Amino acid sequence: MRPLLTLLFVLSLAPTAALAQNHDDTEAADRAFNEALALMDVGRYLEACPKLEASQRLAPASGTLLNLADCYEHLGRVGSAWKAFEEAAARAKASGKRERERVARERAALLVPRLSRLVIIAPVAAPNGLSITLDGAPLPAATWSTPLVVDPGSHELEAHAPGRQAFSTQLLPISSGETRNFQLPNLADADSSAAAVGSRGSSRMDGQRIAAVISAGVGVVGIAAGSAFGLHSMAKHRESDRHCDGNACADAQGVNAMSDARVAGDRATAGFIVGGLGLAAASVLWFVRPFGSSPLVEAQLGVGTSGVALRGRF
Repeated sequence: MRPLLTLLFVLSLAPTAALAQNHDDTEAADRAFNEALALMDVGRYLEACPKLEASQRLAPASGTLLNLADCYEHLGRVGSAWKAFEEAAARAKASGKRERERVARERAALLVPRLSRLVIIAPVAAPNGLSITLDGAPLPAATWSTPLVVDPGSHELEAHAPGRQAFSTQLLPISSGETRNFQLPNLADADSSAAAVGSRGSSRMDGQRIAAVISAGVGVVGIAAGSAFGLHSMAKHRESDRHCDGNACADAQGVNAMSDARVAGDRATAGFIVGGLGLAAASVLWFVRPFGSSPLVEAQLGVGTSGVALRGRF
């Protein structure tokens, strides 16, 4: 079934756009719009949204914006949907389309509780000529330290200034309805030998990735050691069975074999625990936390002959 917004506004789109656009642009806009409608009819919103965006660029119209906002909402792009509904309402009001304005404002209001917002705070010592971009779009200085409506998910933040090293980082994914502050660090001098934290030049093998590789190595070694000690413990258990009946052993060889089996078993357990923790930490460092942010886990491991100790902050 064709979306409700499409049924309401498709018939009035072309005449509105044609007032300010040349014939070729209007035809291309109508074609892209109609193709988008067909895709939305079958639920292919991921393909429909770019066509609506193209139609809006060629022939701006509040009807196109309403359908684009609806398309964004189906994709979970709540922030983009809210902005499109608000813009559609403003356009409809300016052109005297009161019913269209009402629908746009009602749809925008329904999205407000779900909006995600980022507050980008400039460096404490902000250099002259500082420029900040979010997902490639410039952020005017007037928007710094104010809540910016964004789509849920991860976002790319960059900062540049003359004579300073560029800063770039992938922010942690933001949830629907969440407001989050991000304090930009001071930008290092361009001639500094230290790479800027979070810069693209250091993102491929920064401290976090190195820690992930080391943790993975510890994990592999721990699993290997646990397996070796486990096999040794099994062998000693079999040897002690030939000389002992339960915990009662007939000779010193049986006593020694039983003791060795227990020690090897404890070391095998410790090895598997260390290995598991190492691999888990490697996964967190490599896949979960964006480079340049504060650690998720700080821990110390202590391994003895009969156990493993873990302490730290999580």
